[in-house]
Amino acid sequence: MHQSLRVVDIFCGMGGFSLGFVQQGCEVYGYDWGKWQYLNYYVNVSKNVSRVNLLRTIPKIKNVDVLIAGPPCKPYSRLNITKKKYERHPLFPTLRRTFEIILALKPRVFVIENVLSAEKYLLKNTSLLDGYSWVLAQYSYYNFGACVNKKRLFLIGATDSFFDDVVRKLDSYAYKTKGKTLEEAIGKYLDYKWDRQINHIWRRSKRNTKFKFSFAVNVEWDKPIGTFGNIDKMYVHHPILKRPISVREALEIYGFPIDYRFIPLTPLREMYQMLADTVSPLFSNALAKAIKEVW
Repeated sequence: MHQSLRVVDIFCGMGGFSLGFVQQGCEVYGYDWGKWQYLNYYVNVSKNVSRVNLLRTIPKIKNVDVLIAGPPCKPYSRLNITKKKYERHPLFPTLRRTFEIILALKPRVFVIENVLSAEKYLLKNTSLLDGYSWVLAQYSYYNFGACVNKKRLFLIGATDSFFDDVVRKLDSYAYKTKGKTLEEAIGKYLDYKWDRQINHIWRRSKRNTKFKFSFAVNVEWDKPIGTFGNIDKMYVHHPILKRPISVREALEIYGFPIDYRFIPLTPLREMYQMLADTVSPLFSNALAKAIKEVW
């Protein structure tokens, strides 16, 4: 049965997780505390977005069909090389809070996304899921048409065996759309000049060639890019041009539509960070389609 589902996206960020559901005609509500996340979601994804501290507040919304969540991955990410990891990180409580919000809102279906190294903590919190059945699956955005081979864990659960049908349907969509090479994704920007209007911008300073970054990502023109984080913190160098990958190019790599544009005044580092945290809308579109088809 096809219908407009009511979807709640907590820790929604720039809206990559939500966008696929919006494209599939769902009624989506986003919640995040970040100023730039809120503003860019409002402009590019949906006006149904609230700026709230989810560690203190549970969204007051009823009749939720689907809850999607991308709680911060920094406590678990291998790219986090600081001493503040796991329980020592201030964002560590957000994962457990995600499960508490699921129990409060009682959606029929929920999907939680996080990095592979968060598996132990995802599984630990499943003990809270009274009344839900669930499965832990791993997907790469590349298998859904993106140019990035970023693998992520997805905890998919439901109040009945419905989640099995969702996973089977989602698996059937994987590989149907071939992922892009870097040339296919961003080759059209080779002759483009710096253009803030379309977010074709990058850090223009000596830092690009002399700064010692914590991580360097090797990219090849005829292959998809591997997983990467905040380009302003690590070095993701364009394989042909002597500069980092631009914000516009990163949007294309993840599969965002050309009309998705960060609003003026959004700091460059914030743009890159939101991209590092996002779910590919190509994946979320396939997920939304799978849920709607078996609803």
